[in-house]
Amino acid sequence: MFPECDAKGLQPWSNLVSLGGAHGLGLNISCEECDTLYTLMDKYGCDESLYECLRSQITFMAREKEWEMFIMASHGNDRILGKRALDKMDDKTFLEEGFSKRIRRLSDTWALAVYQALYTKDPNLSPETICPGSNEWTSGKWRTELSRAVDVAASDFINLYHWRKDLLATLFAKD
Repeated sequence: MFPECDAKGLQPWSNLVSLGGAHGLGLNISCEECDTLYTLMDKYGCDESLYECLRSQITFMAREKEWEMFIMASHGNDRILGKRALDKMDDKTFLEEGFSKRIRRLSDTWALAVYQALYTKDPNLSPETICPGSNEWTSGKWRTELSRAVDVAASDFINLYHWRKDLLATLFAKD
């Protein structure tokens, strides 16, 4: 009847639906089961109050695991949960080690939105920019200054200061 999951995966969904998302339901389920619930709720339809019950469960489970919550929200395209996860993250958490691996775990649409928010700087910059030489007339003779390399800082490539505002404006603007 439900090819998306087995009987164990169906149990939390049937509890959620039959109890109508009763306040304090306390689903007590794993992240994988939450993922299955999202799939079932999207496919078979549910009231917004049931989604909110699931969001509350995920928020409770994902304390100090904001990235896991953000990734899960991306797969359910749940912008409300995604915004909550993003609001809980500071810059350090968002950009910490393993960032690129986590980006690959996001849904394609969300990963693209994150990349666009982070990498909005001039795409023509390279880690080393060559400044052209110059000729200058000084003390009665031409002085030629050779071309030199100038280091370009990471902030010239990465939108370190406005990524959050830009991501909120693109991915979560409809909320």
